[in-house]
Amino acid sequence: MARFKLKESKKELTSYAGLSLIGQCLEAVNVEAVVDGQIPVSQGIKTSDLLKTMVGLLCIGKSDFEAVEPFREDRFFKKALDVRKVPGSVWLRQRLDRVGSKLLEPLDECSVRLIERIQAPITPHKGYVCLDLDTFVMDQSGTKKEEVSRTYQGVDGYTPVAAYLGNEGWCIGLELRPGRWHSSLEIDYFLERLFPRVERLAPPSLPVLLRKDSGFDSAKLLFAIADEKVRWAAMDRRFDYLVKWNPRKQDKTAWVEKAQAAGAFVEKRPGKREALMTLIVERAWKKQIRHFRLVIRVIERTTNKHGQMLFWI
Repeated sequence: MARFKLKESKKELTSYAGLSLIGQCLEAVNVEAVVDGQIPVSQGIKTSDLLKTMVGLLCIGKSDFEAVEPFREDRFFKKALDVRKVPGSVWLRQRLDRVGSKLLEPLDECSVRLIERIQAPITPHKGYVCLDLDTFVMDQSGTKKEEVSRTYQGVDGYTPVAAYLGNEGWCIGLELRPGRWHSSLEIDYFLERLFPRVERLAPPSLPVLLRKDSGFDSAKLLFAIADEKVRWAAMDRRFDYLVKWNPRKQDKTAWVEKAQAAGAFVEKRPGKREALMTLIVERAWKKQIRHFRLVIRVIERTTNKHGQMLFWI
């Protein structure tokens, strides 16, 4: 692969010199070995060249297939990404449509390989390597793209799910999902693919802490991550999880009464008191019952911070 020397110049030679760094990342991953071995071609452009071309376009902010046309004879683009031949827009689209589903597994492997081979730091927070999982909204209002639908933020778009590892926030999982999907829908399949990557990347000497918000509070998912904790324990490794509780239709008055009965209330200021309680609760899934630890904080306010009395309804 070509090596580039960086020198200061008074004129602009290329507006996308950063592709040379992208090419170094692709070389570290050894895309040819990962992709071409699983998706070989008898003649024509290699699948790895298609992938490198598309990665190069995305890295300079061009997501449409037509954007490849100006780069077909661009010498720097080819050298930076180590591409023998840049495909045309029609060929690029047709080939990626044909092999797109087959690329999912190799692309996952490439992502993990890159973090491994560049020896990227994965640092803990308070003793835990944190694994954060959440969905977010991609606003696609006014478009007619496939699977664009109403999201939980009230706009039309997609609701992808992403997973980030360590204080550095390495993205080790990212999947596009229809906008109408609930956060927890089919997340168990995402976790099945995610956990082996975490096992490979997290330092064996450090525990992993999975953190999820209340959108993932379901018995099915709690059972799945509890099973993962057991699996890690069998490997003499530690895996913990923290899921925000979704109170749904809980009776707030009943929780105040429970805190009062437990004597857990502490007055923080006149008109405001808090109670912190730890309970063991049962969750059921497929005729199984398991016990989980639930931490509850109950806050009762009768006045605001200025002493203004609040209405009781």
